[in-house]
Amino acid sequence: MVHISSPGFAGTRRVMIFIDGAYLRRNMKKMFQHDEINYELLVNELRTFTSYGKLFPELIRAYYYDANFKAEQTDMILDNDDDIELDPVAMDMLAPIYEEKQSIFREQEKYLKQFKNYDYFEVRLGRLKKTKRGLKQKGVDTIIAIDMISKAYENHYDVAVLLSGDDDLLDVVNIVKNTGKRVFGAFFEKTISQELQDSFDKRKILTMEYMKNIQPAYKTRQT
Repeated sequence: MVHISSPGFAGTRRVMIFIDGAYLRRNMKKMFQHDEINYELLVNELRTFTSYGKLFPELIRAYYYDANFKAEQTDMILDNDDDIELDPVAMDMLAPIYEEKQSIFREQEKYLKQFKNYDYFEVRLGRLKKTKRGLKQKGVDTIIAIDMISKAYENHYDVAVLLSGDDDLLDVVNIVKNTGKRVFGAFFEKTISQELQDSFDKRKILTMEYMKNIQPAYKTRQT
């Protein structure tokens, strides 16, 4: 660890990390068939990634973004505002859907609970919307954009690390860079547009070997 009193200490470089949770978990599942991640280790690795000379990379805060599957969304399946009594056959047909959505809610609630144990970590939630292809997150990229831009203008950080492959964030990266801040990118290969990749000041490819070491210890022993 570098201390302020260390010989040659040149100061700090303030770092904020912005993690697109759905993007990260989706790619982890492709690689390892699970989405269990040691986030404390991941954030520390990304913080170290911003090191420059004798400037110490100080983590100001890490943000995790995901969509919020609310419990009431499951209750809406069997509730109706017209007080129409559903026959037993209809109830039997809806029950598996209800149970599936309750399971999604419980799984997400358990997953998000872990972040309460991490220092300098904050969770930001968008919403889920049902589409023909299933559930899709909405509003998450907007929240990321607001946070990255507003905190750049308020001078809360010197370097932003964006872990995402969402092409919708390309303009956000450019706006932040135009404030004089640096934006580093962390992403999975072949799951990011060339334009977004090129927009980063510095790049970290999240390879299978790299992410293998970011798993919880018991998962690492299994792989």
